[in-house]
Amino acid sequence: MGNVDSIESCETCCGRTGQFEFDEGQGRRAPEYPTSETEVFTQGPARLDPRHQLAAFLGRGDEQGPDGFLKQKGLLPGREETNWFAVFRPTSADAISKMMDGQGTGKGLNVKGKSAKTGCLSGFVPVLQISDNEHKSQVCTSPREARVRVYYQSDEHRSVALFRLRKVLAEMLRLSEAAVQRLEAHQAGTKMLTDEAERFAFIELLLQVEDPSIINLNLYEPEAFGLDLPERLFREVYVAQPDISRHGAWQTGRASEPAFMDMNLYVLRDVEASPRAVMWQNDSEDALNPLSLLMAYEEEKVKPVVSDFDAFMLGCSGNIRFEPLPPDQVDMMKWCLGHIEEVLSTPSKTGWMSRWLEVLKRESDAGFHPEIPRFGFGDPTSYSIVEQLVVAMGLLGAVRHGAECFNFYFPQDLDDEFLVIWPGFGADQPWQYLSESELRDFLLDCVQRGYSFPLNPKWIICDKGWRAVFQRLRFSPQGKKQLAAWFPPGSKLIERIEELCDKFPGGFQKPEGVEELDIDLAELQLRRYETLQRAKRKLRVVLRWMKLNKGKGLSNGEGQALKEDPLVQADQHRTSDKPDSMQPLTVADDKAEKKSGCLGCCKKK
Repeated sequence: MGNVDSIESCETCCGRTGQFEFDEGQGRRAPEYPTSETEVFTQGPARLDPRHQLAAFLGRGDEQGPDGFLKQKGLLPGREETNWFAVFRPTSADAISKMMDGQGTGKGLNVKGKSAKTGCLSGFVPVLQISDNEHKSQVCTSPREARVRVYYQSDEHRSVALFRLRKVLAEMLRLSEAAVQRLEAHQAGTKMLTDEAERFAFIELLLQVEDPSIINLNLYEPEAFGLDLPERLFREVYVAQPDISRHGAWQTGRASEPAFMDMNLYVLRDVEASPRAVMWQNDSEDALNPLSLLMAYEEEKVKPVVSDFDAFMLGCSGNIRFEPLPPDQVDMMKWCLGHIEEVLSTPSKTGWMSRWLEVLKRESDAGFHPEIPRFGFGDPTSYSIVEQLVVAMGLLGAVRHGAECFNFYFPQDLDDEFLVIWPGFGADQPWQYLSESELRDFLLDCVQRGYSFPLNPKWIICDKGWRAVFQRLRFSPQGKKQLAAWFPPGSKLIERIEELCDKFPGGFQKPEGVEELDIDLAELQLRRYETLQRAKRKLRVVLRWMKLNKGKGLSNGEGQALKEDPLVQADQHRTSDKPDSMQPLTVADDKAEKKSGCLGCCKKK
């Protein structure tokens, strides 16, 4: 099972200045990220507000992009003058404050856990999204090969945690090995187990780990002292064994929610994520305190994450040429329009997010799994600007992904409030918080000022008042020019949108009293659904093999018949290009999870 006492160590491969070279898996520092606030922006306490940083990036530019884009790319300004604004879903005052003082960095779309609303962790995202001890058993089983990283504030704290981890690991290995022996003896008939004893053995089998090594991570010393360890060991020490109920300053103002705990663990084990999600022990006194563990990123520094600014749209005025939306994304928008029509044609008593989740489940069954770029969909010009904006935000992490206006796969409900960044509001405070109706008024006014901006087709067709914005944009000189990039004329997208607006003049009618489904929970439901369907398909294939085999070798004819079986071919098509981590659980893990009541939904896909 491995040597429990062996501790590996990772050292930095070069000095702490300049670009870092590092072994694969030993930290993930993107060299283009600045080590402090980027040179694009003016320094000063007030200017560290990420809203000022965003406004500085959106300063007057040229036909290539806004001012911050030009400076990030090292480009000289051209002859044409352009002006810019951006709309975001706002983040909390706590999150902004923590970005400003360097305590936190904005989180990307991969971190789904909810930030604390109260207490000493307010603004941060606790690792433990459960606070009811009864909910421990409702968190999905961790894959035995999964590993996670925890960082501590001092070498002393890491040593304290390491001592405890090694002790618990030794016991886990002992119990799981004994469980294997009992189950093997039971299966061989040399030792009979009662149903209860068998169930208990399967539970102990879930203590198995593929690689029991605990690795010291020294790349970020002396600011952070890390450990790379099996996820199951982490859960035993920080979740299963201690009391996780929150009291006093450790309360977060959030309900205990196993689903969000599942999502945290899912991203923590993802070694390919960039930046990689890790854990930060925020308690400066108790290294083993589970309540103070925070979701964090490995970048130039290890920093806890806070909510970022979700980009909604980007607008500009002036003579800039946006490159056309790529053909595959034009097809994606057509797919989106087709399913918008389907939803509107079949009203029900559920909200928009639930209805669209039904669409995605059916499309998943049909094999539809589009590849989404790192910063989301969008025309090449907009995508490049967002890419440089993410880099320009540096350690603030205020913006991590592209705009909602190009979200054709899972278009969301509109919020009640938006943050608009526009230098035209004034240098002292170049932003305003606007309601949804006020945002539409602002956009109508911007069209009069010569601005253009992309709109999500879902807003135009389904949400009250947005068709008027679209039509004002369509018939403006600047809008006619730029809409050709976002809705290419040959695609007939505009005609299709207008057709659906005429067919459904009331848009999407949200039933009264229906609580809308959280987008993160919706994505988790879709992930679980896809995992379960994949398992069912594989089970059906196995059963067909067994039916054809029946204890004897298959003849050539039977073998050929099986190969030509539509179900077998469909399963091979769905899974042949997937890595090993997306294949089924081992038989032992599968049985153990069934005995413990978990479907293995968090198996890395």
